[in-house]
Amino acid sequence: MNEIYWITRLDSLHCLGITMFLVSLTIFIVFWLISITKDDWTGEDCCTEKQKYQLRRSANYSAITFLIGLLLWVFVPTEKEALLIYGIGGTVDYIKQNPTAKQLPDKCVKALDKWVDSWNIENEDSIKNK
Repeated sequence: MNEIYWITRLDSLHCLGITMFLVSLTIFIVFWLISITKDDWTGEDCCTEKQKYQLRRSANYSAITFLIGLLLWVFVPTEKEALLIYGIGGTVDYIKQNPTAKQLPDKCVKALDKWVDSWNIENEDSIKNK
């Protein structure tokens, strides 16, 4: 039951990653553009080098959160994806280890083959009787 709880929390982490990605991308672009074009807006030197440095430093910090958000977005599965991984992964492991389950595909193919053959014979008989 503990695993199911943590799987349901993954969706929140995935959404947090998307939010971090988008917010930090916006902050990075805005701060970087302001630090580059601040003097061009007013036509005079209204922004000191220290202020430009602080803006670029803030932009660089937002680039770090951008990367963290991107990693969370890409590598943390959603709740649905995690449940599929958890459920199907356990089933595949069970089928690989169970000798009876390994024989099922052959038995199913043989059963389908017999059913199709019987269906074809019935159809041929009904065509001949018409």
